Amino acid sequence: MVLGQAVNGWEQSFDKYTEIDSGFVNEAFKTSNRQAILDIGLNPIDIVNVLWSNSSYLNQTEAVKECFKAQFTYQYFYSRSLFWNVIYKSMCMVDFGGDLNNCGWSKKMVWSNLYKIAPDGKNPNLDEQIWQREQAIKLIKLELDLLRPKFCLVLTNDSWWKPFRDELKTEQLKTLFESEFIESLESYNQGQTKIIVTKRPFIGNTNKMSDEIRKIIEECQGENR
Repeated sequence: MVLGQAVNGWEQSFDKYTEIDSGFVNEAFKTSNRQAILDIGLNPIDIVNVLWSNSSYLNQTEAVKECFKAQFTYQYFYSRSLFWNVIYKSMCMVDFGGDLNNCGWSKKMVWSNLYKIAPDGKNPNLDEQIWQREQAIKLIKLELDLLRPKFCLVLTNDSWWKPFRDELKTEQLKTLFESEFIESLESYNQGQTKIIVTKRPFIGNTNKMSDEIRKIIEECQGENR
Protein backbone atom coordinates (compact mmCIF):
# COMPACT_ATOMS: atom_id res chain seq x y z
CA MET A 1 0.00 0.00 0.00
CA VAL A 2 1.26 3.48 -0.88
CA LEU A 3 0.04 6.73 0.69
CA GLY A 4 0.60 10.17 -0.84
CA GLN A 5 -0.17 13.51 0.76
CA ALA A 6 -3.47 14.47 -0.89
CA VAL A 7 -5.50 14.23 -4.06
CA ASN A 8 -4.46 16.77 -6.66
CA GLY A 9 -7.99 17.99 -7.31
CA TRP A 10 -11.01 15.92 -8.36
CA GLU A 11 -13.13 15.79 -11.48
CA GLN A 12 -16.14 16.54 -9.26
CA SER A 13 -15.83 19.82 -7.38
CA PHE A 14 -17.92 20.98 -4.45
CA ASP A 15 -18.28 23.72 -1.87
CA LYS A 16 -17.81 22.55 1.71
CA TYR A 17 -20.82 24.62 2.77
CA THR A 18 -23.12 22.80 0.33
CA GLU A 19 -24.72 19.47 1.20
CA ILE A 20 -23.42 16.61 -0.92
CA ASP A 21 -26.05 14.30 -2.44
CA SER A 22 -25.79 10.60 -3.36
CA GLY A 23 -25.37 11.39 -7.07
CA PHE A 24 -22.18 13.31 -6.37
CA VAL A 25 -20.87 10.46 -4.21
CA ASN A 26 -21.59 7.91 -6.95
CA GLU A 27 -19.78 9.99 -9.58
CA ALA A 28 -16.79 10.43 -7.26
CA PHE A 29 -16.74 6.67 -6.69
CA LYS A 30 -16.65 6.02 -10.45
CA THR A 31 -13.86 8.55 -10.88
CA SER A 32 -11.82 6.96 -8.10
CA ASN A 33 -12.17 3.48 -9.59
CA ARG A 34 -11.69 4.65 -13.20
CA GLN A 35 -14.44 2.38 -14.47
CA ALA A 36 -13.51 2.84 -18.13
CA ILE A 37 -10.05 1.44 -17.39
CA LEU A 38 -11.53 -1.57 -15.61
CA ASP A 39 -13.81 -2.19 -18.59
CA ILE A 40 -10.84 -2.85 -20.91
CA GLY A 41 -9.18 -5.27 -18.51
CA LEU A 42 -6.64 -2.97 -16.89
CA ASN A 43 -6.43 -1.85 -13.29
CA PRO A 44 -6.73 1.84 -12.35
CA ILE A 45 -3.02 2.24 -11.62
CA ASP A 46 -2.16 1.05 -15.14
CA ILE A 47 -2.66 4.68 -16.15
CA VAL A 48 0.95 5.10 -14.99
CA ASN A 49 2.17 2.35 -17.33
CA VAL A 50 0.13 3.53 -20.33
CA LEU A 51 1.04 7.20 -19.94
CA TRP A 52 4.61 6.66 -18.75
CA SER A 53 5.94 8.24 -21.94
CA ASN A 54 4.87 9.18 -25.45
CA SER A 55 6.18 5.88 -26.82
CA SER A 56 4.51 3.77 -24.11
CA TYR A 57 1.15 5.23 -25.11
CA LEU A 58 1.72 4.79 -28.84
CA ASN A 59 2.68 1.14 -28.32
CA GLN A 60 -0.70 0.28 -26.73
CA THR A 61 -3.60 -1.45 -28.49
CA GLU A 62 -6.21 0.74 -30.16
CA ALA A 63 -8.71 -0.03 -27.38
CA VAL A 64 -6.27 1.14 -24.73
CA LYS A 65 -5.29 4.26 -26.68
CA GLU A 66 -8.95 5.14 -27.16
CA CYS A 67 -9.56 4.82 -23.42
CA PHE A 68 -6.65 7.10 -22.54
CA LYS A 69 -6.72 9.55 -25.45
CA ALA A 70 -8.26 12.36 -23.39
CA GLN A 71 -5.44 12.18 -20.84
CA PHE A 72 -2.86 11.82 -23.62
CA THR A 73 -3.81 15.21 -25.06
CA TYR A 74 -2.40 16.88 -21.92
CA GLN A 75 1.04 15.48 -22.83
CA TYR A 76 1.76 14.81 -19.17
CA PHE A 77 3.81 11.66 -18.78
CA TYR A 78 4.34 9.91 -15.46
CA SER A 79 8.04 9.40 -16.12
CA ARG A 80 8.43 13.04 -15.03
CA SER A 81 7.03 12.27 -11.57
CA LEU A 82 9.58 11.49 -8.87
CA PHE A 83 6.68 10.15 -6.78
CA TRP A 84 5.80 7.47 -9.35
CA ASN A 85 9.44 6.77 -10.20
CA VAL A 86 10.07 5.83 -6.57
CA ILE A 87 6.92 3.71 -6.38
CA TYR A 88 7.39 1.67 -9.53
CA LYS A 89 11.12 1.16 -8.99
CA SER A 90 10.56 0.06 -5.38
CA MET A 91 7.85 -2.38 -6.43
CA CYS A 92 9.97 -3.82 -9.24
CA MET A 93 12.99 -4.21 -6.95
CA VAL A 94 10.98 -6.02 -4.26
CA ASP A 95 8.66 -8.17 -6.40
CA PHE A 96 10.37 -8.60 -9.78
CA GLY A 97 14.08 -8.89 -9.01
CA GLY A 98 14.84 -5.38 -10.21
CA ASP A 99 13.21 -5.81 -13.64
CA LEU A 100 12.15 -2.21 -14.29
CA ASN A 101 10.34 -3.18 -17.50
CA ASN A 102 7.81 -5.39 -15.73
CA CYS A 103 4.44 -3.63 -15.74
CA GLY A 104 3.01 -6.15 -13.28
CA TRP A 105 4.01 -3.93 -10.37
CA SER A 106 0.75 -1.97 -10.69
CA LYS A 107 -1.30 -5.07 -9.83
CA LYS A 108 0.52 -5.55 -6.54
CA MET A 109 -0.25 -2.24 -4.85
CA VAL A 110 -3.05 -0.03 -3.58
CA TRP A 111 -2.71 3.75 -3.75
CA SER A 112 -4.46 6.19 -1.44
CA ASN A 113 -3.80 9.62 0.10
CA LEU A 114 -3.79 10.94 3.64
CA TYR A 115 -6.24 13.70 2.71
CA LYS A 116 -9.05 12.95 0.29
CA ILE A 117 -10.09 16.58 -0.29
CA ALA A 118 -7.84 19.25 -1.82
CA PRO A 119 -8.06 22.37 -3.99
CA ASP A 120 -7.57 21.75 -7.69
CA GLY A 121 -3.86 21.44 -8.44
CA LYS A 122 -2.79 22.10 -4.85
CA ASN A 123 -2.26 20.42 -1.52
CA PRO A 124 -4.69 21.35 1.27
CA ASN A 125 -3.39 24.15 3.45
CA LEU A 126 -3.27 23.78 7.24
CA ASP A 127 -6.86 24.97 7.75
CA GLU A 128 -8.10 22.56 5.08
CA GLN A 129 -6.14 19.73 6.67
CA ILE A 130 -7.55 20.44 10.13
CA TRP A 131 -11.09 20.73 8.74
CA GLN A 132 -11.02 17.16 7.39
CA ARG A 133 -8.35 15.58 9.59
CA GLU A 134 -10.58 13.61 11.97
CA GLN A 135 -12.40 11.91 9.12
CA ALA A 136 -9.19 11.53 7.09
CA ILE A 137 -7.57 9.58 9.92
CA LYS A 138 -10.66 7.37 10.28
CA LEU A 139 -10.53 6.60 6.55
CA ILE A 140 -6.84 5.67 6.66
CA LYS A 141 -7.52 3.39 9.64
CA LEU A 142 -10.39 1.74 7.75
CA GLU A 143 -8.17 1.22 4.71
CA LEU A 144 -5.36 -0.31 6.76
CA ASP A 145 -7.74 -2.52 8.74
CA LEU A 146 -9.57 -3.70 5.63
CA LEU A 147 -6.58 -4.31 3.36
CA ARG A 148 -4.08 -5.43 6.03
CA PRO A 149 -1.06 -4.73 3.78
CA LYS A 150 2.27 -6.23 4.78
CA PHE A 151 3.89 -2.87 4.04
CA CYS A 152 2.53 0.66 3.82
CA LEU A 153 4.83 3.18 2.14
CA VAL A 154 4.07 6.75 3.27
CA LEU A 155 5.67 9.05 0.67
CA THR A 156 4.84 12.32 2.40
CA ASN A 157 7.40 13.23 5.08
CA ASP A 158 7.16 12.82 8.83
CA SER A 159 5.31 16.05 9.64
CA TRP A 160 2.36 15.13 7.40
CA TRP A 161 2.22 11.64 8.87
CA LYS A 162 2.51 12.65 12.56
CA PRO A 163 -1.22 13.34 13.26
CA PHE A 164 -2.08 9.94 11.74
CA ARG A 165 0.66 8.17 13.70
CA ASP A 166 -0.54 9.73 16.96
CA GLU A 167 -4.14 8.56 16.44
CA LEU A 168 -3.25 5.14 15.04
CA LYS A 169 -0.82 4.59 17.92
CA THR A 170 1.78 2.85 15.82
CA GLU A 171 4.85 1.28 17.40
CA GLN A 172 8.22 2.77 16.50
CA LEU A 173 10.79 0.28 15.20
CA LYS A 174 14.54 0.55 14.77
CA THR A 175 16.39 -0.06 11.51
CA LEU A 176 19.81 -1.56 11.01
CA PHE A 177 21.21 0.95 8.52
CA GLU A 178 21.57 4.69 8.11
CA SER A 179 19.13 6.14 5.59
CA GLU A 180 19.08 9.36 3.60
CA PHE A 181 15.42 9.16 2.67
CA ILE A 182 13.57 7.01 5.23
CA GLU A 183 12.37 8.98 8.23
CA SER A 184 10.52 6.35 10.27
CA LEU A 185 9.75 2.63 10.45
CA GLU A 186 6.63 1.70 12.40
CA SER A 187 4.42 -1.25 13.19
CA TYR A 188 0.62 -1.23 13.09
CA ASN A 189 -2.09 -3.73 13.99
CA GLN A 190 0.09 -5.95 16.17
CA GLY A 191 2.84 -6.05 13.60
CA GLN A 192 0.69 -7.11 10.64
CA THR A 193 1.59 -3.92 8.77
CA LYS A 194 5.01 -2.26 8.67
CA ILE A 195 4.77 1.44 7.87
CA ILE A 196 7.72 3.07 6.11
CA VAL A 197 7.66 6.88 6.21
CA THR A 198 9.93 8.64 3.73
CA LYS A 199 10.80 12.13 2.71
CA ARG A 200 8.56 13.39 -0.06
CA PRO A 201 10.38 12.72 -3.35
CA PHE A 202 10.62 16.26 -4.74
CA ILE A 203 14.23 15.99 -5.86
CA GLY A 204 17.02 13.50 -5.51
CA ASN A 205 18.16 10.12 -6.70
CA THR A 206 15.06 7.94 -7.14
CA ASN A 207 17.22 4.84 -7.67
CA LYS A 208 18.89 5.33 -4.30
CA MET A 209 15.60 6.08 -2.56
CA SER A 210 13.98 2.98 -4.06
CA ASP A 211 16.97 0.87 -3.06
CA GLU A 212 16.71 2.09 0.54
CA ILE A 213 13.03 1.12 0.56
CA ARG A 214 13.97 -2.32 -0.81
CA LYS A 215 16.60 -2.77 1.89
CA ILE A 216 14.25 -1.91 4.73
CA ILE A 217 11.55 -4.23 3.38
CA GLU A 218 14.04 -7.08 3.08
CA GLU A 219 15.30 -6.31 6.58
CA CYS A 220 11.75 -6.60 7.95
CA GLN A 221 11.10 -9.79 6.01
CA GLY A 222 14.38 -11.32 7.18
CA GLU A 223 13.74 -10.58 10.83
CA ASN A 224 10.02 -11.43 10.49
CA ARG A 225 9.29 -8.88 13.17
